[in-house]
Amino acid sequence: MSGALFDERAKEVMKEMLEMNALVGAMNIARMEIHDEQQYYICNIWSPLDQITNCDGQAFGGAVFFLLTTAGWSLLSTILSKHRVVLQQTSV
Repeated sequence: MSGALFDERAKEVMKEMLEMNALVGAMNIARMEIHDEQQYYICNIWSPLDQITNCDGQAFGGAVFFLLTTAGWSLLSTILSKHRVVLQQTSV
């Protein structure tokens, strides 16, 4: 996936998440990093999930898969197996 396509989809997802989170009292911010030897992406995902655990190297681990599914990141599932994924959680 090219960087431009990733960025455009990320903007769409962020808009959807912010609209959804406007209805939620408590939010979490998940910082998502996807990288390999040639590409590196960082996204802050606003999510109403109660818990997001750190997950390193498990592309389809429960936390990553659940977050991607909930946040609408299913398009990334085909490339995640080639990347190292790190999720970090901060409460707001």
